[in-house]
Amino acid sequence: MRIYDAAHRLLAPAVFDEVDLIQATTDRIRTHGISGSFVVFLPQPRRACDAELLRVIAMYANTRVILGFTGEAYADEAAHRLCRDLGADMEVTWQPPVADALLNASDPDDEVRAVVRRVKEALVEHPGHRIAVWYGTASPYARLLDEHFDQAGVQIFGNTARSLAETTPGRAFRRLLALPAQSFRRDDVLALLADTSISYDGIRAPRTAWERISRTAGVVSGDDWNRVREFARRRRRWLADYPDTDEATARRTQQAAEHAEKLHEFVTFLQHCHAQIESASSWQELGEGVEQLWSLVERDWRPATATLARQEDVRGHRRISEFIVRVGELDGTAGAPDPLLLRQLVEIELDHELGGHGTVGRGVHVGPISHGPGADVDLVFVVGAAEGFIPARIHEDPLVPDRARVATNGALGTRRERLSTQHHFILASLAAAPRGGRTLTFPRGDLRQGGTKSPSRWTLPTIRALDGRADLVITHWERARGLTEIPSYTGAVERDLQPATAQEWRQRTAVTDPGCDDSIVTRALTVHQARLSSEFTPFDGNLAGMTNLPDPTLAPVSVTALESWVHCPHGYFVRHILGVLPIEDPEDAVRISARDRGNVLHKILERLVTSALEDGWAPGHGQSWPRYTHRMIDQIADEEFAVAKAEGLTGYPILWDADREALRADLHAWVSHDDRRRAELGNLAPYAAEWPFEDVDISLADGRALRVRGKIDRIDRGLDGRLVVTDYKSGRLGRSYTRLTGDPCDRGQRLQLPIYAIAVGTAYGETRPVRSEYWFTSRRAGFARVGYDVDDAVLGRVTQALRTIMNGISGGIFPQRPNDDGNVLFECNACEIHGPEDRQIAVAWQAKTNTPELAELQELLNFGGLS
Repeated sequence: MRIYDAAHRLLAPAVFDEVDLIQATTDRIRTHGISGSFVVFLPQPRRACDAELLRVIAMYANTRVILGFTGEAYADEAAHRLCRDLGADMEVTWQPPVADALLNASDPDDEVRAVVRRVKEALVEHPGHRIAVWYGTASPYARLLDEHFDQAGVQIFGNTARSLAETTPGRAFRRLLALPAQSFRRDDVLALLADTSISYDGIRAPRTAWERISRTAGVVSGDDWNRVREFARRRRRWLADYPDTDEATARRTQQAAEHAEKLHEFVTFLQHCHAQIESASSWQELGEGVEQLWSLVERDWRPATATLARQEDVRGHRRISEFIVRVGELDGTAGAPDPLLLRQLVEIELDHELGGHGTVGRGVHVGPISHGPGADVDLVFVVGAAEGFIPARIHEDPLVPDRARVATNGALGTRRERLSTQHHFILASLAAAPRGGRTLTFPRGDLRQGGTKSPSRWTLPTIRALDGRADLVITHWERARGLTEIPSYTGAVERDLQPATAQEWRQRTAVTDPGCDDSIVTRALTVHQARLSSEFTPFDGNLAGMTNLPDPTLAPVSVTALESWVHCPHGYFVRHILGVLPIEDPEDAVRISARDRGNVLHKILERLVTSALEDGWAPGHGQSWPRYTHRMIDQIADEEFAVAKAEGLTGYPILWDADREALRADLHAWVSHDDRRRAELGNLAPYAAEWPFEDVDISLADGRALRVRGKIDRIDRGLDGRLVVTDYKSGRLGRSYTRLTGDPCDRGQRLQLPIYAIAVGTAYGETRPVRSEYWFTSRRAGFARVGYDVDDAVLGRVTQALRTIMNGISGGIFPQRPNDDGNVLFECNACEIHGPEDRQIAVAWQAKTNTPELAELQELLNFGGLS
């Protein structure tokens, strides 16, 4: 109250509000009197000044009060008290009006859709301004009504459902000012770009490119943005190291570097603006900093006639711009500039509603039930007539509880009085239309809050009137007759009046007229039927006959890409033909991933072996690694661990500490296991590490040749000159590796060992079989090894598998394939399907595997009865 009095004293000399106007009117009547007769229609005296004005009028003039419909259970106590105080004539109708129809739907969304359909049907006979749709609680009905009427192309007027904070500019302004409190986290900065159009340095921010770059750079918190600049440096360094790269790759790399540099500049600009706001010495300077931030939000809004949401965005942008101007005018009135006070003022400003939308009298009247008293329409719909919505839950005010409100003698309403007011609004809303034009609706459930809903207690008179039984209780509403039920969205689209939107028309046509002339519906039905059939169709991945499929024999291909086609041909198509890569959030990196852990391990071992070979301290035949090796491991590991942390790959520090030391322990244990391995295989000596090969031709024995490329982790040479190829694995020894004893390439899913052997044999002119092994270099896997000599029998099996893979890729065979268990998809980022649909794809695969197009793939997978 002290704050109120202080504000009143400050503002009273120059500003007046509605209360001041009413008090001035009251004082004038006391001074000059008033004559005539007055009718007070549906009074809502919720303020002391309202009641006082009516009392003064009643002192001088004949006054009649019409209370309207108050109901039996909850009489409007404040209105009755007023009438007694006035000593005025009072007219009350105690029989409450009832609705002519009570409609229930599965949830508020379907409920509103049903009302929109009925309104659109009614517009054939009634002008829009003679129809009203009112709700008891704004959430979720106000927004739903706005959106669904907008989609149906029905013009409406009334109070907007959105505050300034809910507009696109409002969200952007709040996000901009909240960045320091959120430490400029990557997800918050990118959320700003995703929510609105941002322009920086004269161009629209490339949100997709910046999103991808910030993820790749491993940015999480505000301290990580220098990683973006380092990302740009790495890209430019790569261009300098490989000047002969093809033009397309060079262009993409150059563009990525430029995007990264611009992103770093953008974040630096945001931080600079906020630094100016924090250090401002005047409100004018603080406002200039805010204006710099706000200048990033694009102003090129489309015309205000586009959609309701767009109109509100235009008004919201204007309101925020006006607010920023007022910030600079606070000097001399608001004390020293305070960024915290600024943010509090912003929150107050954003909480304000945008006001009315549309033009009064043009279109359907949409608003809260408080618009009902005194309205005159032909049709009225009251939505949300369920417990929790109508009446809305009213909690006791902890600051001014009911025991204090009672002492104000009606100036502040109690919970009971406020509940009575809601009931009065419902009755007055129904009474706004004549009999035959009143409809109540309620949802049977709410997907937002969960659980089921029951009709409002205030619908009981309507339920009894429709059912014809005066003793029916509200808990047995489902037994009542005469209620209209919308069973589901599908049922409503099929049978309920006219569809309201183009989408609903198309959906109804798809169900009721399979032969309709609608290309989209026809294609959708064709896809659905094709995927249910036993034929291998284009919608299942059969792209045979397409002329623009790449020929895998024309350019070098990686071994892992060939393996991925067998794992899941659809996944190969998405990743290697469409070029769609999985999205990884650096925020989700709780600990270093298995892939990144393996990359760090490979890099350390590569540098260790390469350094030993170049500096001459690598072990010879029959020799062990020197003690110096452990010191080098620690030195190289510390450097690579620092790089991994700088790139944001390591996850939470406390978990990275454990992972780092476990990886270090594996590396030190690797030394003795490598000595033992080299001794067992014939006193091997390290020969090369991360050995690259390019354009190695492998004959497919049908006139074609496949060119492969890749890197081999390790090559050793024995005393007899025999070569041994090793591929490091940082994971566990899985079942697929044990199957190599029956099939050296596991039906085309493990091709590294034989192809690496072919590459080494080709490069070094090796005529004897090259030994190839997978080596699981961790204590968890027991440093196990799986391998074999790549002889003619192995080469024949590999050639057969490669021929099948090449025939599948060039022939356009890209189905979704379950893994070897048959019940879930292979771990494939291209098929993000979980739950029951996994089984559906497995069933579809079984139904189509007998088709001729998949015969060769099935033969490969069934090798040795391993399918």
